[in-house]
Amino acid sequence: MTTLKAEKRDLNVKAKKLRREGLVTASIFGKNIEGALPIQMSAHDVEIAFRGIKVGSEIEVDVEGDVKKVRVKEIQKNVLKGLYLEIDFQEIA
Repeated sequence: MTTLKAEKRDLNVKAKKLRREGLVTASIFGKNIEGALPIQMSAHDVEIAFRGIKVGSEIEVDVEGDVKKVRVKEIQKNVLKGLYLEIDFQEIA
């Protein structure tokens, strides 16, 4: 199973700035998570991992040592540039 490394995202920093720094923003939703858990991942790692992953695929996300099993719910991508903008994950209990 694919594992992506991520870190918690500071919501005071705009997503556009993070994308310029080579990061992809994402959110993890679930029963055990109040609201959503905003995270950021390396765009390079996402490009490599998502070659064989699509909506509905199950992967693991390592958020600063806390590994969560998730399902890919939505992928927002800039089609012209081929860049990932935002990814939504649903935690699997």
